[in-house]
Amino acid sequence: MGIEVNFMTLRFTNASLLYDRLDELLEWKHGKTYVPKGNKRLLCFIDDVNLAQTDKFHNQTAIELIRQHIDDGGFYNPEDHSWRYVKNVTYISTVNPRPSANVPKLSSRLLRHFAVFGCPYPKLILYGFDTLSISCSSMFCVCVCVCVCAHDNNNVCVCVCVCLTWGQFN
Repeated sequence: MGIEVNFMTLRFTNASLLYDRLDELLEWKHGKTYVPKGNKRLLCFIDDVNLAQTDKFHNQTAIELIRQHIDDGGFYNPEDHSWRYVKNVTYISTVNPRPSANVPKLSSRLLRHFAVFGCPYPKLILYGFDTLSISCSSMFCVCVCVCVCAHDNNNVCVCVCVCLTWGQFN
């Protein structure tokens, strides 16, 4: 069983668009159960999870779709409102630390499912590349961050972090 990595950004994305993207990557297994195509595991890297599009009530429906999947093991098909169990999908994400004033606070209902940590600007950078290893407070999870920094007037640093939980990819 292999792992497929999929990159998405939630910037200006709603639940319908996210559902369609996930639906492209899933296939029916049996009953109401769906799995990633090719009997693989799907690792979804979601960039800017806090910048998902808001509806007229200021709800971020894409975030709620992810939360429902993690909480309940699946989500409803928006076309016929039937329940779909979705297996072998894992999410890792980044948060934009400086969103504009009109971005709602990230839901604590979603955050409780993630190991949350900040990656400070590395103090010593050699040749524009540095790595930073961080362990979660739980013995079941390990996170590794890789930071790439530009040595220009802006001193911009981009970090990508991957957190894996014991038994998650067995």
